[in-house]
Amino acid sequence: MESIFKYNPETILAAVLYILDKVGVADWQLVHKTFYIADKRSIVEFGQPISGNTNIRMSYGPVPSELDCLLEALRQQGAHTSYFGIPVTDLLKVEGKNKLIGLQAPDLKYLSRTDRECLDYTIDTCKGLTFDQRTRITHDYAWSQAHKSGVAMRWEDIAFAGGGGDEIVAYLRDLKDSQTHLFPSFPVFN
Repeated sequence: MESIFKYNPETILAAVLYILDKVGVADWQLVHKTFYIADKRSIVEFGQPISGNTNIRMSYGPVPSELDCLLEALRQQGAHTSYFGIPVTDLLKVEGKNKLIGLQAPDLKYLSRTDRECLDYTIDTCKGLTFDQRTRITHDYAWSQAHKSGVAMRWEDIAFAGGGGDEIVAYLRDLKDSQTHLFPSFPVFN
């Protein structure tokens, strides 16, 4: 499923560094859940997520797929990791199996005031929670609607799970419908 929002790699890197700047060394799950909840808050409050990252249902809750791919590449390839042409090893380091360390301060030009507000709120919410508590709070309506692991979660379900009313859910459906009509899927020929 294509995201209805443009994915922005610079924004996701700035947001991850922002989270790490506030919490210090963190496990992937803290970063994933903080990002998901911040995106959920942003979509409800401001009509768009922070990065346009696609969230995938996994057994321990939503996982921002593009972020997860970046972290896995960083763990597997280490010093050879580039992300959309950005040398990530200058920014982030994976230690052990899943500890993430920020090596630089976030570039705030990629984060709006509202992005930082959503991240700050969510960092305060998540940083004192255990792995199990973070898992429970992200097993929400949107997660359950995806039905099985590996399935992309829909933005309208995420908005509803975040307390978004009919208006924001209708806006997201209309946005998705308008993009479908503008950019229809073309059949793949073998």
